[in-house]
Formats: sequence, structure tokens, C-alpha cells
Amino acid sequence: MSVLGPTLVSMELVLGTRAETISIAFIGSSAGYLIGAAGCAGCYDKMNKELFFILPGCILAAAIGIAPFLEHVYGFIAAILVAGAAMGFIQSGKC
Repeated sequence: MSVLGPTLVSMELVLGTRAETISIAFIGSSAGYLIGAAGCAGCYDKMNKELFFILPGCILAAAIGIAPFLEHVYGFIAAILVAGAAMGFIQSGKC
């Protein structure tokens, strides 16, 4: 997610946290991407190909849509982790 970096300063102010804490969102995004890629490998042959892109796309949209409205920093990081997992799932399935 390329917009994560510039938004961290704003989200730091909105969530009332420090830069050290909000920067964990980068780790959450990367860990989510790794989890999504591994999950994709496990179910690529078992899943309907249309659902393979629609379901993670809907999860990605929901996670990105709700992330700015979360009031706690760890809720924001969890939403970014879920979004990263959905992105990893989608990107790994494009082969």
C-alpha cells in the first residue's frame, strides 16, 4: 500500500500516539502480505477462481475503508495487517 507512508504523520496526530508506535503499521503491512501470500499458496487449487479475487478484494476494501476511523492505534495496525494479507493473497494469485 503506497499511501501508508505519507498518512502516518496524520494518523499519528489523529490517534494521539508517537511515531515509534504508529510506524509498527509498516511491520503489520509486511507481515500481513507474507501471511496472505502463504495462505494463497495453500488454497490456490482448491478455491473458485472468481472468488479467489473477489473475496480478498472485498476484505481489502473493508480494511482500508475502516482503518482511518479506528480510534486505537493497535486497531489501526490490525486493519493494515488485514489489508496487507488481502494484498498478498491477490498478488500471489496473479501468476
